[in-house]
Amino acid sequence: MAKIRILIADDHILIRKGLCQVVKHEHDMEVVGEADDGSAAIDMVESLHPDVVLMDIVMPGLNGIQAAERIIRNHPSVKILFLSGYDNQEYISAVVGLHSAGYVLKNSDTKMIIHAIRSIIRGDSFMEPGVVDKMLYTLKTRKQRKPAKKGALLTGRELQVIKLGAKGLGNKDIAAYLHISVRTVHAHWRNIFKKLEVTSRMDAVMECLKKGFITA
Repeated sequence: MAKIRILIADDHILIRKGLCQVVKHEHDMEVVGEADDGSAAIDMVESLHPDVVLMDIVMPGLNGIQAAERIIRNHPSVKILFLSGYDNQEYISAVVGLHSAGYVLKNSDTKMIIHAIRSIIRGDSFMEPGVVDKMLYTLKTRKQRKPAKKGALLTGRELQVIKLGAKGLGNKDIAAYLHISVRTVHAHWRNIFKKLEVTSRMDAVMECLKKGFITA
């Protein structure tokens, strides 16, 4: 079985080495390169073809968000997992706008980082629950737009799935909570994506939050 190829992009060498040690202990993952700024990350994606980039946001020169924009545009199959020391709304909004794979804080438990990597490889988006809570609160305080006609097409069960996804639950946890099979959860997500005309869980959650279909 092929290992998940990971590129670590962070300007702090101690953080890079620490993440290398975390990944080293996982049987299904390997670090294929380390970059100390956004430009180096772009070059290494071209030459090393990683599956996942663990991307810091604040870096000298080309920052993580700028680098991610180029990587996503030129290599859409590469997953970007932002590891940031900041949870301010500006960064969160920028990351969500990129349709990247996820956002985890640097002070998170290493198990959450590993879980996030495996989640995005499976095709799920991942945003740390604490960050989701802050995003939900911010969006709740804004004036919400009138729900679009397509929102009415969502069933009650589909809205339940989206609400649980917004809280950071994975498909197995959603299935257990709703007493349905994981296969059924996958089917609900497929229907949700089609109805909302989106391609990821994060996009579906954001669409529903912006239009007021779900609230904090």
